[in-house]
Amino acid sequence: MAPFAAYRAALCLLELGKPDDSLAELKAVGSRYPAHEVGEWSAYSRGWIHLSLGRFHEAKAAFKGLTEQYPGGKLVAPARYLLAAALYQERHFREAEREFLAFAEAFPASGLADGAWLWAGWSAHLDGRPTEALAHLAELGVRFPASGWAPDAALAEGESAFALKAWPRAKAAYARAVAAPGVAADTRLRAESGLGWCGFATGDWKEAEGRFRRVVEDSPPGRPRLSARVRLGDAVFNQKRYDDARETYRAVIAGGEEDLARWAQLQVGWCAYRGGDPDEARRQWDQLQRRWPDAPEAPLALEASAETLFGQEQYAAAEQSFRRLAMTAPPASGAGERAALRVGDSLYNARAFDRAVIAYRDFTAKYPQSARLAEALYGMQWAYVQLGDFEQARREARAFLGRFPQASLAAEVQLMVAESFRREKKPEEALVQYRDLIRQYPDSDLAVSAQLKAGETLEELGRPREAEESYS
Repeated sequence: MAPFAAYRAALCLLELGKPDDSLAELKAVGSRYPAHEVGEWSAYSRGWIHLSLGRFHEAKAAFKGLTEQYPGGKLVAPARYLLAAALYQERHFREAEREFLAFAEAFPASGLADGAWLWAGWSAHLDGRPTEALAHLAELGVRFPASGWAPDAALAEGESAFALKAWPRAKAAYARAVAAPGVAADTRLRAESGLGWCGFATGDWKEAEGRFRRVVEDSPPGRPRLSARVRLGDAVFNQKRYDDARETYRAVIAGGEEDLARWAQLQVGWCAYRGGDPDEARRQWDQLQRRWPDAPEAPLALEASAETLFGQEQYAAAEQSFRRLAMTAPPASGAGERAALRVGDSLYNARAFDRAVIAYRDFTAKYPQSARLAEALYGMQWAYVQLGDFEQARREARAFLGRFPQASLAAEVQLMVAESFRREKKPEEALVQYRDLIRQYPDSDLAVSAQLKAGETLEELGRPREAEESYS
């Protein structure tokens, strides 16, 4: 069989839906006719078939083999381009960027050169280097001002500028992509979404609402449309239009995408809460936990429900919810740590001060490096005060002040020490503590209160002249 006929016969197998048979025949053709041009064509076709089947490793091997076996061949340029594309599809973005840039420099007059600059930009962006991405995209604009990739380049510029929090530049780039002549529908919708995200980033909720509403209206049914509807709900929610937001979220729940539905269910609860119906909010959050007990949103729903119970002064129920959250929340989420502290707060507010002390002490043992440690120690001190154990309260306070002298609660701790002495009818000691507070925290709002209380204490001690000075 002649070389061309053998090559065409191998491709016919592909057309018949037999890609693996086609690949085998193409390899055989290349082996039989290595010096003939069909040898190069066979290598290229094998790479292209592997790439189209998602076999990126095999595609890379085929294209690389072509460039090595036929260094001056007619298909070397497209083979190198597709080699870079295979790396990109494998998410090896740093290598893909290098290959696209090398291609653009080696074949500047190729019809693929502008695409190489674009995909070098996307590769750098997806590799977490938006500044380099913008440089590649700028080079594309300089070298190919009339490139057909202009809308896609504008989209890529918007994404990289957004990553750098350069909101005006991102917004301008997305707007260019939306308005570009002949822009593909997918590119336009992604740019519209980018403009919506710019609205979120800058607090322009109306802009975000308008952009995401347009994406919802123009997108075909499917996940991207539902994702945009979630963001539309968020934009409406942030405008405090809770009834409208709730209906939007319910449409997401009905859409069938579980992860999006879970978030929407959580937000339906927040719509009820912000709309003034905390009982309905808890019903929505409880429903989420029953339906998706192992989902990442379940601890968020449990925490929101527990905080709502706390706000409704249902402290016993809040304590139980916080305890459950403390035991079940993923360690990395931080929810378990927050809940453990709130167990103590719930018990304190329920006036179960002895149990509150235990809860706070358990927190300090389990989370000794917590950023909330000061809050736990503070709560424990006041629990001891409420129990009438002033000496223990002061011991805890001294430990607190020794460890957190500049904490926002430090002045309050110092005030608590003074107040404990007054409750024990020890005005001299109380006076010393009030004056220490005034000296150590002169800019605190509590310094004024301490000044007045010092005056009251001086009156109790029968020292009216000093009291008058303290009041002044």
